[in-house]
Amino acid sequence: MTDSVLEIKWRGEQQTPTSTSVPLPTPPQLDDPSAICLFGDDDLSASDPYKSFARFTRIAAPTVSLQVPATPRDLSYSSAAIVQRLLQYAHAKDNLERFVQLFSGDFDNYEQVRLERSQGVYPREGGGHEHIHCSINQIASDLLFAKYYFNGNSRQVFRSRLYQVNARDDSERGVIEMRIFRFYEETERLLKAANYDIDAIQWDRNDVYDWMQGCEVFWERYVPPADEHDEACQVLGIEGGPRFVGYMKGGGCEVHSREIGARIKVMDDLLLTSEDLWVADRGFDLNDHFIYGNRLGIPYKMKRVRRGSSAEWTLSKEHSPPEGYVS
Repeated sequence: MTDSVLEIKWRGEQQTPTSTSVPLPTPPQLDDPSAICLFGDDDLSASDPYKSFARFTRIAAPTVSLQVPATPRDLSYSSAAIVQRLLQYAHAKDNLERFVQLFSGDFDNYEQVRLERSQGVYPREGGGHEHIHCSINQIASDLLFAKYYFNGNSRQVFRSRLYQVNARDDSERGVIEMRIFRFYEETERLLKAANYDIDAIQWDRNDVYDWMQGCEVFWERYVPPADEHDEACQVLGIEGGPRFVGYMKGGGCEVHSREIGARIKVMDDLLLTSEDLWVADRGFDLNDHFIYGNRLGIPYKMKRVRRGSSAEWTLSKEHSPPEGYVS
């Protein structure tokens, strides 16, 4: 995709910090009890509903920090260092292209909701999930617009975000950093009036807050061993093969919530495959009281939605749920 006028304007108005030092978060280890254990089985009565996911996200501990040099003199210009940076850039760029291709599209968890309701499991205190649809569109080479809505109804949008993705070529493993931007209230109202069609309104960099610093999501590509592909499909019900694991530095961040008018703690853990987007998004007040998300830490297990699929109705501007729909 070529750079659009919007992207050129965006880049011109971005303020670049003189120095940024962000330690790479240590991904969860298989035998680490504090690992990301948030992706459990569908059996909510299991004694340990969280351990399955950790088996399929083994990533070695980082060997470098995400240290962004403030000036060129901080860089090493030895032949070996230059070659290493070129290789890291090529690796990171390849990961970024793969990530954007997988992350773009529509995802929906109605299959998960229908199964839970058949088992008598309901959201919040019941340990179940709301029906959520996620639509992500690439609007520039490094910008994606995301909207999330309830019940397969595109007129029930509860969240819109702008994501800026960058390949961290100073990481040997090609980590991708995703910065999250929120729109100003006035722009949000324009979006709502346009049913969140980002192409239907005029906007630029001045219509969004600075990114939610500290809430960046780091994505790392994981290629499982061949014998793990089938096991991942059977145990987790996800597409086998390479996947991206997303996590926040330090396990979470604090942000101001417009909805409740106070600061809250946010924790996000994610999994992305060619057919799946799993999101364990949880919010707590500063006293660690639960606000939103799944109380058991089990993710919203969304499947990719395509035209002609059984969930195609969730793509329609007109809400037309199938007979027997349960929310």
